[in-house]
Amino acid sequence: ASLADLLTPEEREVIDGYDDLFERYAMFCNGRWLGVPVLQDAMDLMYLQHVVYSVQPKVIVETGTYKGGLTFFFSHLFQ
Repeated sequence: ASLADLLTPEEREVIDGYDDLFERYAMFCNGRWLGVPVLQDAMDLMYLQHVVYSVQPKVIVETGTYKGGLTFFFSHLFQ
């Protein structure tokens, strides 16, 4: 089942509303990891951390970067 199948219509509406506000007010420009700008919100970072912990990859390939914040974040997950 997909995530959409697990949520009620009301829950999907709340998530969609958050995403709309996040984009409308450019909240992605305000994220930081230990002072370094990241374009992901805190929930995305939490989910990414969970995936990395669960999968235990040896390598993560980032195909683009803004100011290196996500790379910095991932480097701390491997420590």
